[in-house]
Amino acid sequence: MIIRIVCGVVACAGIAWGILIGPIVWNDKGVEDQARDLIQRRQYSLSTLIQATPELERIEQRGFCHPSAMRAAAIVRWRIANLSLDSGGVDVDAQFSKAEYALRQALSCAPIDSYLWFALFRARTMQNGLSDADFDLLRMSYQTGANEGWVAIARNRLAFTIFGRLPPDLAESALSEYDGIVRSGIYEEAISILTGPAWAWREPLLAHLEAVPLINRQVLSRGLIGLGYEIKIPGVESPEIRPWN
Repeated sequence: MIIRIVCGVVACAGIAWGILIGPIVWNDKGVEDQARDLIQRRQYSLSTLIQATPELERIEQRGFCHPSAMRAAAIVRWRIANLSLDSGGVDVDAQFSKAEYALRQALSCAPIDSYLWFALFRARTMQNGLSDADFDLLRMSYQTGANEGWVAIARNRLAFTIFGRLPPDLAESALSEYDGIVRSGIYEEAISILTGPAWAWREPLLAHLEAVPLINRQVLSRGLIGLGYEIKIPGVESPEIRPWN
């Protein structure tokens, strides 16, 4: 009898939760769809995203934690801040402050999201410049998502842009992350990073590649040769560069 009563109470509570919360969650769908599109690199205009502000505020002012909605709101806020920086027509400082607030709020609800930690690190550095005090944010991004490919590419590109300022543990994380990108076969991005922001740091980066399987190093080497780069990849016999290559 007691078990039946308990089960009945739980079932009623579930129904009540669905009735009360279901419509709220459904109303979050538009913001969540926008956030997913932004992650997939779909382009939205600044004016279009600003139209979502009432929905963002509704999510941010809610009295309970809905992780996916708060994450979506933070991602949209972060994109608005970046677009406002490019446009120069919106109060940039205010937009970055709102983005930082949304990111922190989302992380308080879901603290194991590596993308949000990375975005918060970028938001802080874009507002205040690079500060040693903010490296813990980047460190948390690595700790909560060291092998997330789509996050790793953006994070690795930024890490090599500021590689000379990174503490030793984060420098090692950046090198290991690059190994992971090559190991995962994301060669186009690996080449872009090596020949771009990591170029000044290519010697430690290439030396670190010795931990990557030979087949991956060979493919990376062929890709670089195809673009005309005479770069010696550890353990790979590089053919002579010819003009028709």
